[in-house]
Amino acid sequence: MKWQMYSSLSEIGRGVVRIIIETIVVAIVYYLAAKLGGILVVYPGNVAPIWVPSGIALAFVLLFGYRVLYGIWLGASLANIAQLSAYPTFSGYAFLAGTMIGGGAALQAFAGGYIIRRFTGTSYPMAKLYHVFIFVVAVFVSVLISPFIGTTLLLIGGFIEPSEYPFAWVTWWVGHLVRALIITPLILAWSRPLSLKLRKWPMITALIFISALVITELVVFSDILFSNKPHYPIQYLLLPFIFWVAYAYGMKGMSFLSLAVSIPAIVSTAFGFGPFARDNVIVALLILQGYLGIYTIVGLALTAAIQELRQSEKDLQIRTTDLEIANDDLESFSYSVSHDLRRPLRAINGYSHILRYEYQTMSDDEREDYLNKLENSSLGMAVLIDDILNLSRVSRLELKRASINLSKIVEDTLTELHESQPERKVEVVIKKNVIAEADANMLQIALGNMLDNAWKYTAKRDVARIEFRTEVINNTRTYVISDNGVGFGMADAAGIFEPFKRVGNVREFQGTGIGLAIVKRVIVKHNGRIWAESEYDKGATFYFTLG
Repeated sequence: MKWQMYSSLSEIGRGVVRIIIETIVVAIVYYLAAKLGGILVVYPGNVAPIWVPSGIALAFVLLFGYRVLYGIWLGASLANIAQLSAYPTFSGYAFLAGTMIGGGAALQAFAGGYIIRRFTGTSYPMAKLYHVFIFVVAVFVSVLISPFIGTTLLLIGGFIEPSEYPFAWVTWWVGHLVRALIITPLILAWSRPLSLKLRKWPMITALIFISALVITELVVFSDILFSNKPHYPIQYLLLPFIFWVAYAYGMKGMSFLSLAVSIPAIVSTAFGFGPFARDNVIVALLILQGYLGIYTIVGLALTAAIQELRQSEKDLQIRTTDLEIANDDLESFSYSVSHDLRRPLRAINGYSHILRYEYQTMSDDEREDYLNKLENSSLGMAVLIDDILNLSRVSRLELKRASINLSKIVEDTLTELHESQPERKVEVVIKKNVIAEADANMLQIALGNMLDNAWKYTAKRDVARIEFRTEVINNTRTYVISDNGVGFGMADAAGIFEPFKRVGNVREFQGTGIGLAIVKRVIVKHNGRIWAESEYDKGATFYFTLG
């Protein structure tokens, strides 16, 4: 009991330490981002028209949960206190106002995260067009909080005049709004797994894209082409890149594009270059933020729509495959009813007829023999029906991928088979720790059927050999199960994965011919393929991949 109490206290202590460390790290990140945004603070009120921390805070809440709000409050409070300390009228009220503005920043991040999770049911609101819409609405609504609290406290403290309140509020709101629209998707998208497949043509097109973007930005945001172009709408030259990126590079590419456009746009506008340059730099930056916000929203929406369309195409393809499989199952079932199920029924009917009319003249041994035949026929029919149901069930199962150890499944299956026939001598070779992303239940069924066949068809060997390994075939990881059993001719290889198709001596080895059909269903559900190589009396090797 004492040990359990100390263990619980230790866990609580570790949890507290983790929260403290997370709070400090988040506070530091927020504070440094705030110092970066502070470069462009303007009078009145030292308000920043570009505020990166708003996007970071919302992204952190979505990624790590509400526990990061402590760090957001601490970082925002320190940043605002440091900013207000530059005023000669800095006092205890300024300290209090700084901490309350920090609370507003935390409340804003909480509101945005809550709205997104409440109405999308996810922490990644970039996968669907509806989710992007909710994200944009959540940002627009939540960023009303911090500007209202902040500018109101500045007004009460005398840091701004009543006439300056509207301009300070709009500047604060626009700065938070646009940075949240740009920075939050960037962090969310790039926090997801990155697939690095460096291929020739995609790399070339990426280089062409980057070169075209750099050249276009130089034309739009500098005086290289035009010496005086404040009113030329050449910023629309950047619109085609939205379509290019949305189609070719997805949400990671779109979030990067928004940042890649905003940085040179802000720098050039601040120095008086580009189509957004005005005599008043702050007005110019606010107009620019409006353009960047619309540019980002259009890009996010278009990318999400394309992603959703592609996912719908994949779902349609899966449903088509499922329908084809279901149709095959129906054909197989019809064949089974008309052929395979009739065979044991005919046997049962024949034996029953013999017993009915010849029972009195039979010896006890003959009666027992016919009863055994009746029982075996009925059991065989039951096994066949179970296999048909298993084939249908596998086709209907929902795929649930997870990281599984195939080596462990193979080892456990062969151990069970050996326990059923401990007298057999079998050499087993298993490659250790073969990990795959697959459905555990389905792979258990598929591997079980293949290993059961290997065990069955090596029964006549003095020393059987069963091996599980991996190979790389055509740049694809391939899983291999081989044995030294009776084998089969390659002329029969294509048909062995069809229901009720059996090769070799079907009388010597019991079976229904459905096991490998079930295996194929499982592999197809994983977007993989399966094939076999064999020779008579030289064993068989089965290869399969998992998509």
